[in-house]
Amino acid sequence: MDHQSQHGMLLETAHESGAEEWLCPTCGRHLLVQWSPKFKKVVLSAGDEYAIHSGSKGGLILSAPEISETDDQTLSDELKSLLDDALKEVDFGD
Repeated sequence: MDHQSQHGMLLETAHESGAEEWLCPTCGRHLLVQWSPKFKKVVLSAGDEYAIHSGSKGGLILSAPEISETDDQTLSDELKSLLDDALKEVDFGD
């Protein structure tokens, strides 16, 4: 990962509607999040848009995924066969 700052978001307010306000005390990023019935996020204050923001609620921790590369980038013959079979069943809408 590069040298981006990492900030922790805090749940500031849980509204009766189910919407939640999240705030980053480091940069002032302020979000309004509605989880259901359809996810919606409104940025009230952008804060540091280049920082990686994470937060947690009820034991669930949300953060940016960590991605790493492996040295082995070759698919096994078994996996190739499984992928070929699966792709034969996909309708790409020729």
